[in-house]
Amino acid sequence: MSNNEVSYLNVWKDCPEKWQSATKDFWLEMNLMPDENAIATRLGQLCTLAIEDEKLIGVSTVYKLNYEPLRCDLYFFRCLVSPQYRRQSIARQLTINCRDNLQEWVTANPQGAAAGMAVVVESPVFAKLSHQPTWSGPNLSLVGYTQQGQQVRVVWFKDILLK
Repeated sequence: MSNNEVSYLNVWKDCPEKWQSATKDFWLEMNLMPDENAIATRLGQLCTLAIEDEKLIGVSTVYKLNYEPLRCDLYFFRCLVSPQYRRQSIARQLTINCRDNLQEWVTANPQGAAAGMAVVVESPVFAKLSHQPTWSGPNLSLVGYTQQGQQVRVVWFKDILLK
């Protein structure tokens, strides 16, 4: 790993082919995608990329889902950071940048937009933060739990009204 600065690229709704190809290779290296259909679907959900020296080191995606417990649509966030770059706040920054990218998009495209961004907390790395109702930085507030006991956290977009 080098000491170059990490940059974050907004690719929501407009990801250049170069980065789609790099993302596909990244996911295949991590052996996380079951097939080409899953890759194609997930490529359409790209939001923010973390890049160091023209190398992809982290990816965030979002998908829109009606979240029944809150009776609204939310963009559900996922991210993956290359193992050698973990524990360097890259996932946190991907979350913040993705939130900001979505907020900008929702402001410009309010029709059919989701009310906020949600995160299902899967990583045990965040266990020490689990008792905090709101996480500073991304401003994610605890709103409930999945059936598997994972926390669901949400950040609401500005100027959104719930139905």
